[in-house]
Amino acid sequence: MVFDVVLSVQYLIGSMDFPEFDENLKELIYLGRETVDVEFKGALTWSKNSTNMFITRAMIAMANNRDGGVIVIGVKDDSFEPIGLTDTEINSFDYDTIGRFLNNYAQPAIDFTLRKGKVTQSDGSEKLFVIIQIQETTYLPVVSTKTVKWDPTAPEVSSNLALRDGVVYVRSKSPVESRELKGHREWVDFLNLLMDRRQDELIAKIPWGVFKPEIQRNNDPDQFTQQLNGL
Repeated sequence: MVFDVVLSVQYLIGSMDFPEFDENLKELIYLGRETVDVEFKGALTWSKNSTNMFITRAMIAMANNRDGGVIVIGVKDDSFEPIGLTDTEINSFDYDTIGRFLNNYAQPAIDFTLRKGKVTQSDGSEKLFVIIQIQETTYLPVVSTKTVKWDPTAPEVSSNLALRDGVVYVRSKSPVESRELKGHREWVDFLNLLMDRRQDELIAKIPWGVFKPEIQRNNDPDQFTQQLNGL
């Protein structure tokens, strides 16, 4: 990922003071562009259906992305202006609520962390933001499990689908967006990514200490020469 950040889960309610984000997260907020692993959303309230679907779709795509990704809420996604959130908006984002919602629309479960914080401006005012960090899935792709329309009264055409049942969503580079995986080349690249993840997981489980003495002996140039002379 562009930013190697570790986010802790926090439950903040009412008028409690929010912690100041560190410099790494401030840099992320003021990045000024979206990338395959960074997405911005403006002033949103989680309880609105459109907000739920926008973020759910992005989180599915981020989970399928190499190294996962980050969603920053409180930054306009067109001008990338950090406008911040109101107390009502920021308090509508709750880790457990989002997690339960995701489990109804995507499987396997998405591993994510959520943090709420503030950035103090030069004039002393404060702007509030929510940052959601999505971890890369292991070797199984995250798939949407329901079909949801943006407009429930409109026809079920691709432009009106927030989610489509059984679809893998990914992050594309040009344009930068969360969309359905499609085309032979994209499927080949994605399957190679899944195999790489599986290989990394298997390698991590190998008890390398068992092989270490042998590796050291084979790397000994004097012993190698002796072995050659003995042939």
